[in-house]
Order: sequence, then structure tokens, then C-alpha cells
Amino acid sequence: MKPRLPSAIYAIGATSLLNDASSEMIFPLLPVFLSSVLGAGAATLGVIEGTADAAASLLKLASGALSDRMDDASHWWWEATRSPRWFGP
Repeated sequence: MKPRLPSAIYAIGATSLLNDASSEMIFPLLPVFLSSVLGAGAATLGVIEGTADAAASLLKLASGALSDRMDDASHWWWEATRSPRWFGP
């Protein structure tokens, strides 16, 4: 008989599912909001989307390079969040 998972695991899974669902639902509405409510044009929407994609790609590149340089990748988050050069004094 397999051991049952703790209820906290199910709660975390449900929270993750709902968070993913909400972000996926709002993403298609953002251009509509920007153009209809804020009056942004097509060029502005393109710049916003392009900047977001570029930032995500650059962060993936930087975090991958940092992870490759570290001996133990499991400590990456701890080192990154505790380093003053990343998040100021």
C-alpha cells in the first residue's frame, strides 16, 4: 500500500493550479485593456510585448549561466536572494 500524501501537498497543488489558471486567463486580456482603457496603439503594444519577451529571455540566459558556474545548483536561489549586489544594500 502506498503512503498517502499530506494534505498540505494537495493544498499547494491546488494553489499552483489556480494561480496558473488565473495568469493564463488574464494574459489575453492585457492587450485589450491597454488599447481600450489606456488608449495604447499597436506600436506601443508591440514594444511592451517585445520588451517583456526580451527581459524573460535575458533573465533565462543569465540565470542559466549563473547556475552553470555554481558547483551546487540547489543553492542558487539562496545565494541570489542573499547577495547585496543583486538586491541592493
